[in-house]
Amino acid sequence: MIHDLRHALRLIQKSPVSSIVAVLTVAIGVGANAAIFSIVRAVLLKPLPYADSDRLVQISEHWPTLPGARPISTPNYLDWVEQSTAFERIAATSWGDVTVGTGAGPFWIDGSLVSPSYFDVFGLHAEIGRTFAPNDDQPGRDHVVILGHRLWMSRFGGDSAIVGSSIRLNREPYTVIGVMPPGTSVHFFDTQLWRPLTTAGRSLRGMRDLGMVEAKLKPGVTLEQARTQMNAIADRLALQYPDSNKGYGIIVEAFPRPVGLNVEASLYLLFAAVGVLLLIACVNLANLAMVRGAARAREVAIRSALGAGRAQIVRQFLTEHLLIAAAGGGWKWTPHL
Repeated sequence: MIHDLRHALRLIQKSPVSSIVAVLTVAIGVGANAAIFSIVRAVLLKPLPYADSDRLVQISEHWPTLPGARPISTPNYLDWVEQSTAFERIAATSWGDVTVGTGAGPFWIDGSLVSPSYFDVFGLHAEIGRTFAPNDDQPGRDHVVILGHRLWMSRFGGDSAIVGSSIRLNREPYTVIGVMPPGTSVHFFDTQLWRPLTTAGRSLRGMRDLGMVEAKLKPGVTLEQARTQMNAIADRLALQYPDSNKGYGIIVEAFPRPVGLNVEASLYLLFAAVGVLLLIACVNLANLAMVRGAARAREVAIRSALGAGRAQIVRQFLTEHLLIAAAGGGWKWTPHL
């Protein structure tokens, strides 16, 4: 094998142009497939951070003048909770950016305001401490906060004693009740701080002040059944509150993956495209090998005449191709080292 490797290196040095073309072809074909597969694995094949993903839905409103999912009125959300029977649990989320005061100085973070049932909808549990209790959204009890793992490590040094202590958010004291484990973000953005969403005082039905609503279907309830029920509720609210709800509807969709967009079909199409690219690279390599083999017909004839067996000749050619493949793969991985 060592003799074959030395001979292969000498032959590659004698034809550097074709060898470089072959190595680049391998690097492009394998590299493109490896890169896209890494994305597909992270987005589509990696286990989701939450439980019962097939029963999770996202609910929003659609407005008369604007297409697509839009923010929600808090009174409408409260009516959905009271009147719907298709969901096992339902929770609302809203924007919750906040300034955190620490000994190293204040800093701003993009957090979330969530209903106490939010973590129950997704089946998420705290790494240390607890998540929100049912009454944590009541006035006077709502100054509690849950930290994301990255924020806990980067700003609080991973100190478990932070649970039960007080930090200042927007210059007000909040008690840290829990820290979430890493990799529990369920949205496109990596939320690192959660506070209870208090619905008290949010009485203007025409004000769309909630970002979205997440819910878990009851066992046996289909997405279409949930849509039918929510459309009926939207019709009742439009008749009851025409000034704020006429022309407004409800959108019920399967909960998207954490990338935030429904990109499954696009990623599979892209993966198929780079697969075709790899196939083209293989065909080009085969053609190049045939051309090089034809050019070396005299060499093969001489080696056969000197007593080289067919297995020896095949092994030599195979060693050359494996060396080129290894060089192409090594070129692909070099930027990551």
